[in-house]
Amino acid sequence: MLSLPLILFLISLIGIIGMVVAKSIIIEKDKLILQSIQQEHPLSEDFQKIKKFLRGKFKNYTYFLTFIILRFFINLINFLKEKIYINSKKISAKYNSMLGIDENKINGLQEEPSPFVKTMSEYKEKIRKIKFKIKKENKEK
Repeated sequence: MLSLPLILFLISLIGIIGMVVAKSIIIEKDKLILQSIQQEHPLSEDFQKIKKFLRGKFKNYTYFLTFIILRFFINLINFLKEKIYINSKKISAKYNSMLGIDENKINGLQEEPSPFVKTMSEYKEKIRKIKFKIKKENKEK
């Protein structure tokens, strides 16, 4: 299955190839049209000015359209990433609840210890400090 960046790359590559082919066709047609216009119409200079003006406008509109399309795709990709992230969190939460896994343990959050465990840890800390003081006094003597 093709990934999204590869698909976008292929679409842009096809677009570039299309623009090059269209440009070459326009150049060939311009040569033919120029020969026919110069032979048939006395107002060929006016037609050329109009053609240049319209071509410039068309170019500006294509740049603008390309910008809008790229902006749309970027916003769409960011939106899809966000939705995928949210949905993956929901799915993992449902899966973990089905298995009976506590969400707090996965995220590193633990339940608050009981008061007995708290007092025991405080006593252990006090004992460590007392032992350290005793060792320090023994080294000084």
